[in-house]
Amino acid sequence: MSDSGYVALIEPYQDKLNIYGGAEAFESDLAVMPEKVRVLLLADLTMGEVCNGGFWQYFSNSSGIVAPEAVAAFDTLGLPNMANMVRATMGFFGADYPREREQRQAALKAHDEAHRTKENAGLEYLSPFEAADEAFYMLMAAEGGGFDVAADRYAQAEVQP
Repeated sequence: MSDSGYVALIEPYQDKLNIYGGAEAFESDLAVMPEKVRVLLLADLTMGEVCNGGFWQYFSNSSGIVAPEAVAAFDTLGLPNMANMVRATMGFFGADYPREREQRQAALKAHDEAHRTKENAGLEYLSPFEAADEAFYMLMAAEGGGFDVAADRYAQAEVQP
């Protein structure tokens, strides 16, 4: 990630977004942030988490609470394919995306148990998102000139009234 540009814009807000206290706390914190910061922070959080451990980690951790807003953030950044990838992976959970971490973890556990065999018994978990992970990494590097380029471009753009 770049050391300036969008990172400098979101840095003061990174500890002000509560993703651990449930949907109400998250939405309350998000509501008071400037729009540009919200867009960049949600996209950056999603990108960082997926790059660290794939969509399985993203959805099993508290960060998965931001997924619906992250779709809109990627669209706003001019990264519609990344938005569609997040949207598609959210579909694993059904039509009503679960904001609560425990619900997402239960769905992932159920998938794991349904697909566990002798051959994969040694794996820590079975991710239904491996193909999506690879596609997301490729999009992150290429779409819109790459995520950092698109995010920096958005950070530097004038806010339209």
